[in-house]
Amino acid sequence: MVFFEFFSRPYVINAVADYKFDLPEKHKLNTMIGYNQEWGQNKFVRAQNNTLITPLIQDLNATIGLQQTFGGSNHMSLRGAFYRVNYIFDDRYLIESNGRYDGTSRFPAEDRFGFFPSISAGWRISNEDWMSGSSNWLDELKIRASYGTLGNQLLGNNFYPYIPTMGIGQSSFMMTAGQRTPFVSPAGLVSPTLTWETVISQNLGIDFALFGGKLSGAFDVFTRDTKDMLMRREYPSILGTGAPQSNAADLRTYGWEMELTYRNQFTSDLNYDVTLALSDWQSTITRFENPSGALPASNIYYEGQMLNEIWGYETVGIFQTQEAVDNAADQSALGANWRPGDIQYADLNNDGRITPGNNTLENPGDRRVIGNSTPRYSFGVNNNLQWRNFNLNLFFQGVWSRDHWPTSGNWTWFFPFNAGHVERYFIEDSWSEDNRDAYFPHPHISTNDKKNIQTQSRFLQNAGYIRLKNVNLGYNLPYRWMETIGFQSANIYFAGMNLWEYSPIRPPLDPETIWAGAIEYPMQRIYTLGARITF
Repeated sequence: MVFFEFFSRPYVINAVADYKFDLPEKHKLNTMIGYNQEWGQNKFVRAQNNTLITPLIQDLNATIGLQQTFGGSNHMSLRGAFYRVNYIFDDRYLIESNGRYDGTSRFPAEDRFGFFPSISAGWRISNEDWMSGSSNWLDELKIRASYGTLGNQLLGNNFYPYIPTMGIGQSSFMMTAGQRTPFVSPAGLVSPTLTWETVISQNLGIDFALFGGKLSGAFDVFTRDTKDMLMRREYPSILGTGAPQSNAADLRTYGWEMELTYRNQFTSDLNYDVTLALSDWQSTITRFENPSGALPASNIYYEGQMLNEIWGYETVGIFQTQEAVDNAADQSALGANWRPGDIQYADLNNDGRITPGNNTLENPGDRRVIGNSTPRYSFGVNNNLQWRNFNLNLFFQGVWSRDHWPTSGNWTWFFPFNAGHVERYFIEDSWSEDNRDAYFPHPHISTNDKKNIQTQSRFLQNAGYIRLKNVNLGYNLPYRWMETIGFQSANIYFAGMNLWEYSPIRPPLDPETIWAGAIEYPMQRIYTLGARITF
């Protein structure tokens, strides 16, 4: 029997004032100021007992044995003022400025406020007098630029990251007559200068429309610098306590994105439009304190690191003979009992041994960067075709390239022995004397032997793909039919999801489901046939 009660009481105040200036015809000036304040308190109480006297009475008073209670509370507040000024001259020159001054209760009093301004400007070139000669084919041409900052103070459920907090609990020790001993653990470390994480965005773009709107598009290039990222450093375990939240890193993201649309009405009955969206980005760590030079791991980075790097061994191939095993570099640091059918790793540092080194950038052993899981060239293509009473929509999406290392944990496909079973495809494509060109090494019995599936180049997958994500085919019944049967309108349609895809990734992996912690179900194809009727 469990009783749980959660209580949340938020208070929000918002006040906004707009003012539009009365100026000469070519000038437009709008302003806005505002105030925002939020205060919230959360409380929860939980009580439980695992022994009911009877299932007919589900109440804590109808339980026997040890009853347990839990509880907690927290609060958080925000306060800020903001403004916006927008000016347009003759529909040619546009400029806008925004700003926020915000404070949060999550940071120390001397560091809890921050000012985050932004400014943007645009020039509609197509409205210039000297562009009048292009009006028969150029509908719009505008360039724009922006610079802005945003603040981030979210730290999950950590509402007091700058206050040292002691833990309490109970522990069993000898000579306590079977009773648990209460204890209070030392307070962890906190950062005395914890403050806002700031995101600085810079953007340059162009918008255009041609030939009476038949062809239109936009193109943007951008950089996004995240300064003073809120995260935890890693300290040696000899410290004896957890690392505090701190403004420990800087990150730069840069990329571009574009959108291109073509639309045309070929006849009075037939029109078509297609839109292509394409983008690409990468991120680099520009500041991180990593004095030991440790290789990337959870909350561990290094300056100059490309985000989402995959470090691993370079694979030579599969040992075919015992002589090849004997003449190869010593791989005993990765496992024992090497024999034909096992993986051969490359000796990158030429020391005669295959090792992970000391897990540092200076000595990574025989590992290197073998891939990157950042999606490159993400795209979407939306097609619409209408002919008389028929309409068809096709939406394709995909990623040109993305590296993926298949995990070897339970409930993930690809490698064998996950959750205590072996997939048929692994047996059929495993090395044997009669199948020397197999993709996988020879099968083995132990589920704990991971020597052949160390992170390596052989099994690194290209998770790029293109997929027909949505299909919609509809038919609107003629109006004269509707009058006869008394309907206002009726539409018969077919819809499908995930009907087709192509990917170089090795089956049974699917490039959209592999990023989940566990793969419980394969990607489903969905077919729908229906009708929409209005009476």
